[in-house]
Amino acid sequence: MDELLQDTSILEYRDQNNNNLLLIAAHSGNETIVRQMVNAGLNINETNYFGDSPLMLAALSNSRIVKTLLELGADVHMRSWDGFTALHLAAINGDHEVVKLLIDFGACLNVLDDAGRTALHMAVNFANHEVTRLLIDHGINVDLHRKSDTPLSLAVKNGDQNMVRLLLNAGAMDMSHQSNNGRTLLHECICMQNLDIIRDIILRGVNVNVADMNGFAPLHEAVTYQNVAQILLLLENGAKITAKTMEGNTPLHWAIIGKTSKIPRHTKAPPRQCVCTHGLSALHIAAKSGRTGTVYDLVQNGANINIKDINMRTPIYFATLNEQKLMVKLLLDLGADINEGRQVHDMVLYVALKRKSRIIINLIIQHLANLYAKGISVNQLNISLIAQQDDLKNHFENCKRELQSMKEHKVYNSISYFKILNSSIDTIAAYARNDNIKKCFEDSSYGSDYTIYKLALKNKVQKGIERCKFLYSAGTLLSDALPCLGGKEGYRSMSSNSSNFQFPMNVRNLPAVVNWRDSQGSSLLHVHACVGNEVVTKALLEIGCDVRAKNDRDETPLTCADFNKPGLIGCLIQAGADVNAANCLGQSPLHLAVSSQNEKSVELLVSAGADINVTDHNLNTPLHIAVDAGLYDIVRILVEGGADINGMQSDHRHVDRVTFTNFSILSLAARTRNEPIVKILLDAGADVTKVNVDGTTPLHFGVWLRTSDLTRAMIARGADVNRQDADGFAILHEAVYEGNIHQVRMLLEHRANISIKTLEGDTPLHWAAFGNTSDSHEIVEHLLTNGADCNDGNIDETTPFQFALKKSDRELTQLFLNHGANVGVVNFKGETSLHFVAENRHANVIERLLQFQLNVEARNVNGFSALHYAAESGNEEGCAVLLKYGADIEAKCNVGRSPLYLAVRMQQEQAIRLLLEHRANVFARTITGESILDVAIEHGDGRLSHVLLQHMAKMESVGVKLDEEDRLAIQHREDLHVYYQRCIHELGNLRRRLVYNEISLFDLLVASTKILCGYARNEEMVAAFKEFETEKFEFPIYYEALARRFNAETRKQYLLWNAASILSDIFHFNDPLHIANQKILSYLTESDLQYFLR
Repeated sequence: MDELLQDTSILEYRDQNNNNLLLIAAHSGNETIVRQMVNAGLNINETNYFGDSPLMLAALSNSRIVKTLLELGADVHMRSWDGFTALHLAAINGDHEVVKLLIDFGACLNVLDDAGRTALHMAVNFANHEVTRLLIDHGINVDLHRKSDTPLSLAVKNGDQNMVRLLLNAGAMDMSHQSNNGRTLLHECICMQNLDIIRDIILRGVNVNVADMNGFAPLHEAVTYQNVAQILLLLENGAKITAKTMEGNTPLHWAIIGKTSKIPRHTKAPPRQCVCTHGLSALHIAAKSGRTGTVYDLVQNGANINIKDINMRTPIYFATLNEQKLMVKLLLDLGADINEGRQVHDMVLYVALKRKSRIIINLIIQHLANLYAKGISVNQLNISLIAQQDDLKNHFENCKRELQSMKEHKVYNSISYFKILNSSIDTIAAYARNDNIKKCFEDSSYGSDYTIYKLALKNKVQKGIERCKFLYSAGTLLSDALPCLGGKEGYRSMSSNSSNFQFPMNVRNLPAVVNWRDSQGSSLLHVHACVGNEVVTKALLEIGCDVRAKNDRDETPLTCADFNKPGLIGCLIQAGADVNAANCLGQSPLHLAVSSQNEKSVELLVSAGADINVTDHNLNTPLHIAVDAGLYDIVRILVEGGADINGMQSDHRHVDRVTFTNFSILSLAARTRNEPIVKILLDAGADVTKVNVDGTTPLHFGVWLRTSDLTRAMIARGADVNRQDADGFAILHEAVYEGNIHQVRMLLEHRANISIKTLEGDTPLHWAAFGNTSDSHEIVEHLLTNGADCNDGNIDETTPFQFALKKSDRELTQLFLNHGANVGVVNFKGETSLHFVAENRHANVIERLLQFQLNVEARNVNGFSALHYAAESGNEEGCAVLLKYGADIEAKCNVGRSPLYLAVRMQQEQAIRLLLEHRANVFARTITGESILDVAIEHGDGRLSHVLLQHMAKMESVGVKLDEEDRLAIQHREDLHVYYQRCIHELGNLRRRLVYNEISLFDLLVASTKILCGYARNEEMVAAFKEFETEKFEFPIYYEALARRFNAETRKQYLLWNAASILSDIFHFNDPLHIANQKILSYLTESDLQYFLR
């Protein structure tokens, strides 16, 4: 070995990844060779193409070789091109001893890679529990991250419950993290279906109402999974049942759309009238889909049966439109109004006639006749619709006659059939308690002359009798359990809710009534207060029921009362209820009254001395809840009642909790964009300088408001316009992010620092540049005019101009150029302006930049060119422009990946087709030997595999030898082999089918652009090709691409000829194909030609 080392060429050896012998020995774990290489003078910190040092490669091997390298002086802090340290790689590998060695030799635990991840992220992601525990024991920051998931969110996404427990026990507290799509930890935990973990993270302060980018709150997610336990847990911890998605759907909408009934019926303040962005309520959706049970429940719980969407359409309108016959009948029985409308097409009858639904038409006619018989005038539009058809008119008259006869026919005393038809089931049940009336019901034939309403009448009477029997049976059961109630008659009295109800004298003050408890410890007073039965509640108080008694959930009758019944609340307060008694969740009656959104109940409690600043277990005061829900009138009541408008939780035990109690009341109001509430708080003297737990102030959220008046008021009261939060975001950043030019102007007027930077070095101009709207253009121009530096780089040395290039149109690009943007700047990652603009969908912006003679072949530190970026992002036009300016279609990055490889990996079909048309090498391989076909097969996308096989077959047909490994890959997959043979067969048919003279369809398919140009100029050839349109079905694989290519060239030649003719007239050339014309037109794109010919 010593003799070999004397040969310097051995020491200079490098493999295809630029690994020398030291790197190779470290990776393979050969300690002897490592020592010899170091002794021979090789740099112990040498790196390969990827920036990997020997220590990094050894970290993937074993602890012995790691220890050797560390003792020989290897740098434990070195980083690869992607920011990895040896500790990152050891955490991935999961070797406990290697990790410990690196830590002992001083490895930095909290270093972030380029994606913002620590070694803890790696250990968590690869489920290395022992390594995770070791890192935690040595003090790694369990919440540290930048641009990436937190370790806790990674564990949750991976469904690793043991890892989640480990991180939570280690003090992971960043519960506010949201992924790129806005999903929080709670969203992911709900997907895991682990109730214990959900409960743990809620107790640690996760906000249960944070929505993702589509507006889906955790409660929507729980409803989707139909998990009642999760739904109840979320509701108990303050989940807003009125939360709406971007489309305006509440959880109740979602439950109905998803055809589940998992929203608990006893939930207080259900969003019965909540509507989505089209004005559709839950009742509309249920009616449309024919869910009769859901409609009944909604109406019984207070839903407005005649609620209208933005087009003034009611639930019964949709039920009729969808021909839901049973639904229409139910809605009519529940009182739906079909008599309202200003135009004919608004009428439900009109919709039924259009649908030609005879059953629904008859139901509507019968209902209208009943309205007429009750003395209610029928809308003239309905009358006119009926009058237009004789059969409708006759049916309407027959209904009126039958109803008149029913009015005259008495069942018992003054009770007529008409009265029974229009009575509720409960009323008929009350009639049936009278044995004489009940006998008349049972003996009645319902009038032998009645044909139209007989069935409806009979069904209603039968339901009334069944209801009566049910109440009688329930009374018997309860009287057996509580004899003191006076048996069946006592129960009947109790259930009647009569205004003058009193307990019989013989049952008052009896222990059996006063002391009765159900299985959850609730008294009769709890039960009737909960259902809102004010009359029975008063009677129970009169006989001595304890108004301060608590059940197993620490609820008093007042705590569990229906706060939408102020009379009931007043009754309980007057009887001595404790207005500050909290339930097991720490919620006081005032919390619950605010959550129920009932102003009168809130006023009663405040007047009775309720503690207005009390906090629940989540540290929310009633004012927090009112402000968060946007309850203006209740906020006003609480503020006028002395609520602490500057309250913020400062208890050291909860300082890291990320609930809205970590924000001042004013910040919370501004975050919800509720300007009237912000004004109330400002007028009441709210502190505008209060700093929230994340370093923000009310002014950070104040710029979210539409107008700048309130923001101006905050500044006038001392708000710091240059205050930065924990991430370095200043108020000006927030205003720019919101796209509010008025707020931006106002802040700059008040001397906001236009060059202020976030922790990542982004200025407000960086953020403004990234947008591409008319508002962002105006903001960019305003910032530049006021002195913003368009060449000021962030920590990656990326300038605002480069940010803008990703999305900007030509107008915004020119704006930056006019203000001195440096086109030639290169950032820390080696990215030029061309790399950024390569993803831009405005091809003219790319061309504008290329006019500055930029190097189209410039590579970043990983070897990627602008064409790589364009192909990976699927920017077909960008690829075309770059290729036009000479981009190398076979350029390879440091690991041997070509633009075509990246396009296939990212499944960008149009970019793939374009690159193949420009003769990209479909057989190219990476330095690891992976082929482009391998990538397509690995993705399992048959469509992409077929595109590649079509091109390979075409190449083989023109004499290019198929790559042997690709051939084997095709043969090993029967589906690919069959398709490839079909391609070969069709190409043979194309070769045999002549278009013009000796030119075949195959010649057109494989012709170069120059030859195809000549074909497209031949009018006879073009005419002959059009005749093949009827035969295209014989060539299902290639004809579409062939026709697209030939027709595009024909269209281009047509434009060129017309443009050349115009130029010939201008320059007085006799020949339109003059060389000067050709030179001029060669610089124009097809869109340029179209613009020129206009």
